Amino acid sequence: MDSNTLAATARPTRTPLNRDQIRGFWAAWFGWTLDGMDSIIYALVLVPALTELLPKSGIAATPGNIGLAGSILFALFLVGWGLSFIWGPIADRFGRTVAVVGGGVSNAGRPRLPLRLMVSLLDLKHAFNLSDEDLVERWSQDVLWQFFSGRAYFEHSPPCDASQIVRFRGILGEAGVEELLAKTLQATVEMQVVKPQEFERVIVDTTV
Repeated sequence: MDSNTLAATARPTRTPLNRDQIRGFWAAWFGWTLDGMDSIIYALVLVPALTELLPKSGIAATPGNIGLAGSILFALFLVGWGLSFIWGPIADRFGRTVAVVGGGVSNAGRPRLPLRLMVSLLDLKHAFNLSDEDLVERWSQDVLWQFFSGRAYFEHSPPCDASQIVRFRGILGEAGVEELLAKTLQATVEMQVVKPQEFERVIVDTTV
């Protein structure tokens, strides 16, 4: 075997990318592009914002003070940006669990549920006095319930497993569920969906 044959054999070959890898690349590229745009916008508004805000904090809006404060703020922005890979796990563990996870953290990697969906399910459960199992089954058959839950298209499948509603209710606690329902009623009054007079009289069905 001559040297030319050895060189041709040793030459690395390119592995073609599949569709998911290509889509992942462009998604990451556009994500970094948007992050870069954020930093540029931040730099553009930094000087006029500090010119207005520094005097309110008792600091003269001189070029030196604006440059110092702007450098500190932009450095913090870049540090937070650079450490973004750890904020997700920290937020899921300590601060964002109820808002993002909805039904609770799953070690099996179950997709997270929107908060609006979980809150809507609790409202519907109490409004129609349904069990968790009956709730998710009826939700999959009612287009109005799905629209109320924030869905843009009708879905034939249940929104989640009934056990996730139990866990979400456990995260909120009894007091949290009551406060949530009270806020929902308050929002309907503020949006003029119902009138306050409608809550002055309660009709109880005693049919057996």
